[in-house]
Amino acid sequence: MSKKSLLIVASLAYDGIETKENKVDNVLGGAGTYICLSLKHFNSEYSIISVVGNDFKSQDLNLLESCGIDISGIKIEENDKTFYWSCIYTDNFKERITTKTELNVMANFNPVIPNEKSKPDILLLGNLHPEIQLSAINQLNNKPSAIILDTMNYWIENFWETVKEVISKVDIISINDEESEMITGQKDLNKAANILTYYGT
Repeated sequence: MSKKSLLIVASLAYDGIETKENKVDNVLGGAGTYICLSLKHFNSEYSIISVVGNDFKSQDLNLLESCGIDISGIKIEENDKTFYWSCIYTDNFKERITTKTELNVMANFNPVIPNEKSKPDILLLGNLHPEIQLSAINQLNNKPSAIILDTMNYWIENFWETVKEVISKVDIISINDEESEMITGQKDLNKAANILTYYGT
């Protein structure tokens, strides 16, 4: 049986995270990073399309590659910095307060999916500007068996109409309780799920 192919279009970032117990800054983050780290436990064909700046450490690239990911689609912009995001998590970890978002290389990122990677079995859209997510979908030469979407409060608050368009094109959406309520106005997750299904039609 041939291996399934997974194409990841996601951010690589440096983060600042504050909780009640601790505070760290400039730690490796971004949706793409965590996706890559989780995939090392599976056996399939994975590749990532992303962009980083001149401050991205070589050991961090090596870490991603050690997960079995094809990192040839990571572009390094020598004249800009890596995407930076910081937040404060509340006590229950269900809610977070974004304190800073510096798009840096992400401000002008337009993913280019090469032809040999344009027919994935699964497309995973990490937490990115929804226009970037739409661009990735529109470059595919097939309909994947699943398109998975991750988004967050920043995009929902500032680019809702585009986020809604992306939702209409995907099969699975990964959001937390806070984001679900932002989109649907519902605290009840069953009611929220019904509304999200409507957006997906």
